[in-house]
Parts: sequence; structure tokens; C-alpha cells
Amino acid sequence: MKSLLQSIHFCHSMGIIHRDIKPENILLLDNSETSPIKLADFGLALEFTKGQTFSGLAGSSYYMAPEIFQGEYSEEVDIWSAGVIMYIVLRGVPPFWGPTEQRIYKAIQKGEVSFSAKLWDSISDEAKDLISKMLHPDAKSRITVAEAMGK
Repeated sequence: MKSLLQSIHFCHSMGIIHRDIKPENILLLDNSETSPIKLADFGLALEFTKGQTFSGLAGSSYYMAPEIFQGEYSEEVDIWSAGVIMYIVLRGVPPFWGPTEQRIYKAIQKGEVSFSAKLWDSISDEAKDLISKMLHPDAKSRITVAEAMGK
């Protein structure tokens, strides 16, 4: 997760919002446990300046932030996607699910993240807290990439 957050932070520092962060777009450079990663597929990426907002659907269903559906979003969508990935890595399933894309979108817009499954008992409170902050439904209240990195 640290490498992913560093990659997102670098993109944002260069004025790039990725808008499609998902496991398929995270490449490992080698087979080692400590392999560096590279973000790939910048096909939906946009240049941005601080405070600039965008509209229109962009991203992959499970990883889209709720503000995308509300019609105005910015770089906070990338930290949301990283939070979804962290949840999946620790739990094995997405935090928001539905049998159709429309149901997935509705679940995302509700923004209710659950840590009630027994599996979560073995996960640290710090990890659950970080995921909750990354998946805050209000983009302006969501943790920033720098904050998630401990900067």
C-alpha cells in the first residue's frame, strides 16, 4: 500500500489525476515480495490544478468514488480507489457490492463500509481506521494521500 500511495502522491504532485486506479493497473517490476510498483493505463488520466473539479463518469465500477456520481470531483477519487484496494487486499471482497453496475453504484453512493465480518477481528484497528478515512463518503473530509502516508 505504501508504494501505491507514493505513486498516487507523485502523480498528484505532477498535476495528474489517474481516475482509474485498480489492481489491473498496478504493475509489479519483479517477483519479489518487495517489488516496486508502477501505475499503468493513464487513458482516463487528466491534468489538474489544486481546486479544479471534473464531471462525467470515469473509472471502473468497484473503484469509483461517490462524488463521481454526484457530478463534481477532483483528485480525492484516487485515494478512494486506493482505499477500495486496501479493503480488498485485507478482506478478499470489495467493500461495495451489487449484482449489477447500478446496484454497485448505489452501494458506493451510500458509502457504508462494514468491518463486521469475523475476518476483520484479526485486522488492526489502525488498518480499519485508515480504510475508513480513505473511504469517507465526503471527498472534502476524506484523508489526503499525504496524510495516509503519514506526512
